[in-house]
Amino acid sequence: MWKLVRYRRLQAITIAFLAALITACAVFAPLYDRATQQALVDLQLAQAPVQVSGLSIEGAWPAVAVPRSVSRQFETPVQGARGIANVLAGAPATTGTMLWRDGFCDHVEVIDGRCPTDAGEIMVSEADAEGFGLAPGRRITVAGDQPIGESTAPDVHLVVVGVYAEVPSAFWFGTRLTGLSGILDQGSPPQLQHDFWLADDSSFASMDLAALPQAIMLLDYTLDQSATGVDELLAMAPRLRTLERTAPTSGAVVHTGLPDIADQVAHQRDQSQVTIPLLMVQLGLLATVVFWLVLSAATEQRRPEVALALLRGRGRRGARRLLLSELLPMVLLGVPAGLVMAVALCWVTVTFFLPGSATVELRSTPALALVAAVVGLCVIAALAVWRVAREPVETLLRSVQSRRAGWRLGALETLVLTAAGTAVVAFLTGGLSGPIALAAPALLALVVGLLLAYATVPVSSVAGRRLLGSGRVRLGVSVLDAARSPGTRRMLAILTVATALLVFCTDALVVGDRNRADAAEQQAGAPLVAEVYGNDLFTVRSVLDDLDPDGSSVTPVVSIKAPAPDSPTTLAVLPSAFRRIALFPGQDPSDIPWSELASPEVEPIRLSGPQVSGLLTSRKLGVSTQDTEIPLTLTLEVVGATNEPFSVTVGELLTGNSVRPFSVDVPCRDGCVLSGLRFGTAPGSRISGSLSLSKVRAGGVPVNLGPGSAWQSVNDTETGKIQVRSAAPDTVTVRLATEGSSTSLVTHGWFPRVIPAITAGALPPGSDGDSFVGTGIDGLARAATRVASMPRVPATGPEAAVVNLDVVQRGANVDPENTIMLWFASDDEAMLAKVTDALMARGVAITSTTTLADQRRSFEQTTTAWSLQLAGVVGVAGLLIAVLVLLVIAATAWRLRSRDLAALRMTGLSQGSVRWIAVAEQLIAIVLAGVAGTVCGLVGAHAALPTVPLFATTPEVSTLDLTTAWVAVGAAAGGAVLLLLAVGWLCGEAIARRAVLDRVRESL
Repeated sequence: MWKLVRYRRLQAITIAFLAALITACAVFAPLYDRATQQALVDLQLAQAPVQVSGLSIEGAWPAVAVPRSVSRQFETPVQGARGIANVLAGAPATTGTMLWRDGFCDHVEVIDGRCPTDAGEIMVSEADAEGFGLAPGRRITVAGDQPIGESTAPDVHLVVVGVYAEVPSAFWFGTRLTGLSGILDQGSPPQLQHDFWLADDSSFASMDLAALPQAIMLLDYTLDQSATGVDELLAMAPRLRTLERTAPTSGAVVHTGLPDIADQVAHQRDQSQVTIPLLMVQLGLLATVVFWLVLSAATEQRRPEVALALLRGRGRRGARRLLLSELLPMVLLGVPAGLVMAVALCWVTVTFFLPGSATVELRSTPALALVAAVVGLCVIAALAVWRVAREPVETLLRSVQSRRAGWRLGALETLVLTAAGTAVVAFLTGGLSGPIALAAPALLALVVGLLLAYATVPVSSVAGRRLLGSGRVRLGVSVLDAARSPGTRRMLAILTVATALLVFCTDALVVGDRNRADAAEQQAGAPLVAEVYGNDLFTVRSVLDDLDPDGSSVTPVVSIKAPAPDSPTTLAVLPSAFRRIALFPGQDPSDIPWSELASPEVEPIRLSGPQVSGLLTSRKLGVSTQDTEIPLTLTLEVVGATNEPFSVTVGELLTGNSVRPFSVDVPCRDGCVLSGLRFGTAPGSRISGSLSLSKVRAGGVPVNLGPGSAWQSVNDTETGKIQVRSAAPDTVTVRLATEGSSTSLVTHGWFPRVIPAITAGALPPGSDGDSFVGTGIDGLARAATRVASMPRVPATGPEAAVVNLDVVQRGANVDPENTIMLWFASDDEAMLAKVTDALMARGVAITSTTTLADQRRSFEQTTTAWSLQLAGVVGVAGLLIAVLVLLVIAATAWRLRSRDLAALRMTGLSQGSVRWIAVAEQLIAIVLAGVAGTVCGLVGAHAALPTVPLFATTPEVSTLDLTTAWVAVGAAAGGAVLLLLAVGWLCGEAIARRAVLDRVRESL
């Protein structure tokens, strides 16, 4: 046997290699799937805050029994207690938390004094010590918990014994001890806060001290991440949910984020069990087809040996035993090599590409896959042997198998095509699911490749004869050789599948990467986004105007939270800067009509000075009311230099016809803007007539109140009409015909009543055509109108709106529920630091930052992305298999082909013509297979990609784009065909060089 192996060394190596590759595909899939699950668990637990990945019990924790199966995954729990400390005396009135954690003194830096050891002793932060004068020795009185039925709360007397500096660590279980000192809380009314005060456990357990308000006991478990894998996490999740559900019956509350993390891991595990098999099954199918064809070629080469065995009386069984004794050892030799290959590849992937500390785990699933691969390889080898051993002796003695003319297929080929074709049709029509669906794209290429291969016999025969008849000898002979050679037909089938697999994998890889990039851009909004603490938009814009006047590097964005859950999120932006800085995946910002958001083309009425004066002229001004004690008054609505709105009462208006001067003080030394005129009287009154304001001066400077068209007249069916006219630049006349309302307001056009908005998605309920009720930056309802639509608004939900910040900011301040953000044009740490320092100098802090890279990483570091990245490896492996097939076919058929070519030389063809024929036979098959494979790959990708998970969690706003990556696919297909053409050319040249006349005398 080994002598025969050495005689056909390349063939034996090829069979063993293909067996190893099939084994590796079968074993690698479950190994890699498991490794990605472990890497995901490591990543999720490492990124989760300690309080999320841990277990916290608050309240009567001794009565809550944590199961041993859960507690063994955690480190030794840390006991603690906390309560609210509201200062009554001895220090400024502040509120905050007093905390004890067992062993806390080892986790802070003592700046002054010592750690508390007795009841009533506390440590305070450096900020509290400096800001509130809480030096060691200072005595403080705080309010205790008010007992039920008592009218007053007892006092709790504390003494400061030390000052600490915070040392952040997991010990504090996510609690930030400092950063609150001197800051108002969000209560009503707001209270000044102090940092955490640290106390001994006796301060909470001593009978000499009253209990603090909201005092609770704590028990915190920190997860032992090194001992927690995917199995342990998934096993803990239901037990933790049971603990959360039953704890309140014991007077306790359980907090943990592990069940949610387990749900994410389980969801991504299910997704990876689609993508990884989808890719590996197709590569395994290609390798199986190649393995079958190589075995078929190997058994056909041994046809004379089988015939000789039959002639010697060994029978069919002896012939099969003869072939299996030579082929089966090579097949089985590849199995351990494939196992080693799969383990090594998985180890490389885990070590160099996957995060965390995952290892290669040889579990039952890879073992079952190995057994299935061995059985499958043996069955394929037995079928290949049976196929040859059953033929009659006279057929076995032919050097080339006889082929029936026409399109008739053999029984085995018909069975394969029928089964594969049925699966492909079911897949393309959406009627196929399960494991077979995973191989459908490769089955499509296999069906097309086999049909193309078998079509070469009749088509090439006819075409070759016509070419010969027309005198094109070289091309005609090449085409006829393609019809005659089994190797060419095998090449067509295999190269079609390999090219289709490469195209499918390239498209899947690029489409997945493109969609993750688009989703990250949509979610991030900009390359760098910083969130500002507080609502001081005026200071923020002032700082940005100084640092970046043209808005090329950073722009302010206010995210307006709608009060109703079904209302869209609104972004207030500066359109010119926003369109340059924001990210718009899948859409061109230049196509969006940003000019529709422009502020009204009206000049503001500016007031500057300590006083405003002028003339008031009444004509037929009258008030009909039942309450004669409430006069008609005029109020100027004004917006200050810092955008603060305020009102200035001019005074009572005389009815009838009258003219009188007026002069009122206004705080407008730094400049103000007149926003409107308000007329007030008793509810249910009717106002009629007109009032003119003229010769208005502010600080002695004339003020132009006109034109009248710049004012927003009112025409309301319920409250009446207010019309504004202007006969001169410094005069406006207000005609009133109102009823029912106690106040009537007419606003200047620089403060528009209706806000133009560009929207995405559906308008909120209650909208009328393009009109809807939105929300201003001050949290109040504002009338809005849709002026244009866009597919998506960056960094928002599916229903959102974009408005002009310059417009909505006029006379309005940011509501605390809304968020001020800074969007940067690039992830520039230097610019971020510059802006942060400038804001801090003005008393404004940045609380958090998010980058596009962070969002992209959140999509990339998932089993879904890791699984899809296999497409690159699978595609390249398929191409290498195709190259191997060309080399194997050339190596196994070169003797026969060189004799045929030598015979052609004897007919008078030149050496150059023979070389042309040898090369053309290869190149024609490669080009046909390349075109067919590319089409099959594109069709397979179009049908299969909708079933491939691209995201671990579906983004709230879909940017899904499954269109073909034409550039990448074209480059991959073109590069593959060029590589195969080069290899085919070299093989043809090598065979032609061996076509010497002495080859004709060789015999089998």
